[in-house]
Amino acid sequence: MMVNGFDYSSLSQYEFEDGKMPEYLKEVYGIEAKSGLNIQKIIRGDIKFMDSKDSPGIQAVDLVVSGIRRCLRRQFSDNEKVASKLGQLMLQAKHNEPSLSLISFADDQPLPLEVARLVRIMTKNNKNMILRTLR
Repeated sequence: MMVNGFDYSSLSQYEFEDGKMPEYLKEVYGIEAKSGLNIQKIIRGDIKFMDSKDSPGIQAVDLVVSGIRRCLRRQFSDNEKVASKLGQLMLQAKHNEPSLSLISFADDQPLPLEVARLVRIMTKNNKNMILRTLR
């Protein structure tokens, strides 16, 4: 869905063509959509899957993401130390929010306390985006 009054002109290439809006929105939800973004065009558009062998940057990202995954699954012998070190590779999010956002596809599954603690350790060890000096 799109917000009335917002400027989506930069996304015009991803909008549904006239007469191509999904019918299920009206049939199932009673929503009369006049325009919208076609997520399939966005996902299948300019995305390129590169082999990490061709890019040191992608290799670095692969290593960090794999480390985060293993840490949150508690697969290291010292997960707290690894969480601290991984946190040092991340930038602090705005307004002191965690730099790591977790998404769950399960309904009403609380985050295990140990995993939440590891995320807090990572967040505590984030690098500040803006350094402040004392006066």
